[in-house]
Amino acid sequence: MEKEIVTLEFTELCELIDSVLRYAEQELQRPQEPYVNAQEAMRLLGIKKSKLADLRSSGEIQYSQITPKNLLYSRESINMLIERNMQ
Repeated sequence: MEKEIVTLEFTELCELIDSVLRYAEQELQRPQEPYVNAQEAMRLLGIKKSKLADLRSSGEIQYSQITPKNLLYSRESINMLIERNMQ
């Protein structure tokens, strides 16, 4: 794989950074779904499937079972778990 060096003028770099910040701000303001699937829950928490199952069985994370193999996890309980572990 060939590497390419990109050069930008300072003003172009500032415009690029502003563009990225505007995009991030829009994403943060977008309403979030109250529930996420297992893949998203694992991504948010930075864990594997077995740890997610442990959190579920210990009651540390709230979830709804849609079908026997389809679980949705409460985004609020995920955020609370993240906040508790940051302290």
